[in-house]
Amino acid sequence: GRKGLCPVPDEPLPPERTLGFRVQKYGMHTWGDLFTARQKLALVTLARAVRELGASVPEAVRLAMALSMGKVLRHLNVLSKWHRGSETVAGSFGMHALPMSWDFPEMVWDCEFAGAYEDAVASVTEPVSGVVSAITRWGQIEVADATEHPLPDDAATVWFTDPPYYDAVPYADLSDFFFVWLKRTLPGHPLLRDPF
Repeated sequence: GRKGLCPVPDEPLPPERTLGFRVQKYGMHTWGDLFTARQKLALVTLARAVRELGASVPEAVRLAMALSMGKVLRHLNVLSKWHRGSETVAGSFGMHALPMSWDFPEMVWDCEFAGAYEDAVASVTEPVSGVVSAITRWGQIEVADATEHPLPDDAATVWFTDPPYYDAVPYADLSDFFFVWLKRTLPGHPLLRDPF
């Protein structure tokens, strides 16, 4: 049998009638089908480069590099569109869906435009730097059931959540667009375990 994940995401797309997905009728049935052969090669190469960084590279740098792939993914797929105003590639997800695109521009991942890897790294690291410098107290995160919070009743002065969207926006299905590549970039990372 096969050992580990296929380098190109071969997981199936959500079922055809899932809100936000209208590409299955056009022969796209796996997450990998959303990319051309050239795009797959670029993404597999980027994922491998991050995965194979030596032990001398801090974990935070590896995570930032892996998360940067998300912006590259938005722009480097067969559902991206041409942005006429700036003459660049407009990433997919102009709305909360992956609609069919009849023609698409194909950018080079290492160019100097929005959506390229260098721009993506800056998009991840600059906000993180700003937030980290503003933090006065560290918090704690935990994976837990949202219906049964793990905090004692008097532990927080404010408790907020997003309203229930139910199936109005298919966030979980759409996030797999990024997740299938992230788990190939950082295989075995504890934050990427899927308990469900």
